[in-house]
Order: sequence, then C-alpha cells, then structure tokens
Amino acid sequence: MQENASILITVPSFKKQDDVVHYQLNLEELQRGYNFTVEYRYSDLKRLNEQLETLKVQLPKFPGTQWWRNTNANPELIEHRRQQLDSFFRNLNSSKIVRDSLILKNFIIDAQKERDKKIEKMEKQKIKEEGGQVSLKSKSKFNTPACQPMKSPILEPVGRSQSYEKNQPKKERINIAFGGVKTFRGILANPK
Repeated sequence: MQENASILITVPSFKKQDDVVHYQLNLEELQRGYNFTVEYRYSDLKRLNEQLETLKVQLPKFPGTQWWRNTNANPELIEHRRQQLDSFFRNLNSSKIVRDSLILKNFIIDAQKERDKKIEKMEKQKIKEEGGQVSLKSKSKFNTPACQPMKSPILEPVGRSQSYEKNQPKKERINIAFGGVKTFRGILANPK
C-alpha cells in the first residue's frame, strides 16, 4: 500500500455542460510520476469534505455554497470556486490524520476506478466503431486499503439441523381434544 503524502491533487480546470459544472481533478503520484484526471461535480466534492469533517481535525477552507446567486450561471464565480477547490486539495495533505485516513484513500481509489471505467467505455466504443469484439479489463495502479467483506465460511445451520433431525427417532404427538377442539399439547399436558 502506498502513502497518500506522495499524491498531489489539483483542480486545473472545469467543464460546463448545460447547467452542470464538472471540476477536473488531476491526481499525481509524485514517486512514480503517474497521473490521471477525473471529473467531479461540486456536490460530490462537498460530500467528501463532510466525510473528512468527521475526523475532527483542522481542514483547509472548503468553498461554500451561495444561496443568493447561481454559481453555475456565472463563469467568474465558477472560476473563483475552482481556485478555492484547488487551494483546498493542495492543502489537504498537510494533516497526517487526513493523509492516512481511509476516507481520502478510498476517494483516490474511487477516482481511479472512475477513470478506468471511462477509459474502458471509450475503448469499447472505439472497438465497436471498428466492428471488432474484444473484452477489456483495466487494472488499477492503486491498491485498496480497506478489506472487502468476505463470505462466512460457516455452513448454514439449516443444513446441519436437518441432518440431525433425520437421524433422531420420531416422537409421538399427543393431541388433546378439549371441547371438541384440538389444543396445543403443552398447555394441558404440563399443568402447574
């Protein structure tokens, strides 16, 4: 597993499509010189900030929302938010707790997976246009820090209890009629 300290996250640009703005995040691993770019909406980045706030450490200032102005309608406001996001991500690695947190590591891995999906989709589309059929699977260069849940190795208790019950002798059932109605045998069989 690699350290996050060697990963630099910047926000060099944004892309506006209709009324939606996507901020381009450039993630660069400094040790190996590996980098890639992904796009996120502001709401996705705000959710990351909210998750990081649960760490109870001092975080860089995250750009807030402006309820009295529509940020997506004004290119100057979008650029100002992009600069604030760039500053936020550049200063994020200053805290060791944030750097080592699973929240940030999983964000980076998810970004890598999104990039891989986008590349795979583009390659499949290119092959489809050329008329070929090839199965593509890309591998992430980042390793996941969190363990995946495993299936329980314990057998279902239903399977064991059925085999146990098959080998046991059958007990006689006592049905007691009380007033013409069959009743539960435990009520009348064990009076107190």
